[in-house]
Amino acid sequence: MCHKAPLEDKSHVILAYSAQMKAIVFQFTSDSNAKGALKLLKRTGGASVGTRSFFSFYFLDPKKLAGRYEPVKERLPRIGEAWVIYLDKKLPEDEQHPQ
Repeated sequence: MCHKAPLEDKSHVILAYSAQMKAIVFQFTSDSNAKGALKLLKRTGGASVGTRSFFSFYFLDPKKLAGRYEPVKERLPRIGEAWVIYLDKKLPEDEQHPQ
C-alpha cells in the first residue's frame, strides 16, 4: 500500500475494520492527536505500524493477509478519503507479495 498511497506528509494511520464489508480501512493523517492514530514508522521503500492489538481484537491473522490484497482508494461516509482492502477480493497467487 505504501507504494500507492502518498505518505510524504503523513505521520500516522487510523485503522478500522468492517466485518459487514469484510474490509480493513486505512486512513492516513498528519494529525498525531486524531483518535486512534498510530505512528507510521517510515523506512526506505515503505512504512510500518504496530498493529498486533488491532489484528488480535478482530481475530485477524496478519500473516495470512499481508501482501495478498490490492488496496483501493475510496471516499467513505463519515470517514472521507481512505484506502481499503476487501478481504473477499484476494489477489491471484502469481500477483501476491510474500511478507
